Amino acid sequence: MTAPKPGAGLLPIALESAARGILIPILSLILLNKGLTLSTLPAGLAACSIAILIFELPGGILSDWIGRKRIFLIAQVFYLAGLGLLLISQTPAAAMIAMALYGIARAASSGSLDALTMDAVLAVYGKDHLAWITARIGTVRAAGLALGSLAGGLLYQIGLQTGFQNSSLFLTILTALFLTIAAFFTAVIFTKEISAKSEVKASRHCSIPNLTSAKALLPFFAAVSLMGIFISMIETYWQPRLSELLGQDSLLWLLGLLGFCYFGVSILGAAAAEPLLKRNTPEHIFPAAYLLTGLCLIVLSLTEHPALFFILYLLLYFFVGIGDIALTVSINQEAPSALYATILSLQSFMFQLGGLWGSFLSGLAVKHLGIPGLWFIGAILFLASSGWLRACILKQKH
Repeated sequence: MTAPKPGAGLLPIALESAARGILIPILSLILLNKGLTLSTLPAGLAACSIAILIFELPGGILSDWIGRKRIFLIAQVFYLAGLGLLLISQTPAAAMIAMALYGIARAASSGSLDALTMDAVLAVYGKDHLAWITARIGTVRAAGLALGSLAGGLLYQIGLQTGFQNSSLFLTILTALFLTIAAFFTAVIFTKEISAKSEVKASRHCSIPNLTSAKALLPFFAAVSLMGIFISMIETYWQPRLSELLGQDSLLWLLGLLGFCYFGVSILGAAAAEPLLKRNTPEHIFPAAYLLTGLCLIVLSLTEHPALFFILYLLLYFFVGIGDIALTVSINQEAPSALYATILSLQSFMFQLGGLWGSFLSGLAVKHLGIPGLWFIGAILFLASSGWLRACILKQKH
């Protein structure tokens, strides 16, 4: 079977990411507009999260079993169903069903086209280009989310200024629908399954217990969960902390600016990972990047100046971007290509489990420690855990 053009999957990945990104700044507002209240809003968002957790691993396994392109296309159909229902829904129940469909779509698409794109590049250029395509996928995905998020915020702002808030929400969902349709058809046109039947058949004899018990992969998945805990601790509390430091309502627009810059430094971090991976092994790079991330959070917890907070927050996510790409490369180097989608879905699943655990622990600790105290102690524990995992990985390698 002829391999597709290398990197052909990057365009649908970008379009799908933009479709997701455009809803990021206003998703809560959309749900409130559909009849949810401030007290029921978490339940609406939880419908999406629960669906992702339930279908994340099955989506990855099915991608490797019946075809990555096929599962990606099915995911886009679920996206369209969820967005369409969200567009026409008039009740909270319908909006929650739409969010569940949206979550199923995210779970199904997780890792599917990434794996197909990696296969396409590696089939032409070999394993030496694993770091290159991993960094490219990370950069394209972050860029799609960033541009989509910016477009969503602008559409909503235009609606507020013209007095057509409801119309701007409708237009934003409609734009997400068109981007999803574009992602579907570009995947149909520009990508092709290239996995050999023997590889697919072999993958069916691999189970999740076998994967997770593999000694080579355990420390890496532990690192993924650790990052989930770490990121949830920051994401939950950075807005209230910066709002507290800003003090003046007239400066709260900086929250939106920092949210957009976050995507920018994520792109820079993913791009910076590529040349670093050419000079050193990913097993050395991601622990070093996470070390610098932890140090940034320590200083962030101590700062009282908004400008310094702004800089440190972005620097932290720059190092996260480098570390995440290097960690993904490390995992993919240990995994058979026939199971790339399963591995990527398992990686996402472990990250989300870590995030849930981190949210629970943070909620308990912040009452007693405050946000600065939570971040300081959390960063110390993160550095200690990262150091231990690094020692385990290097010992395993030698």
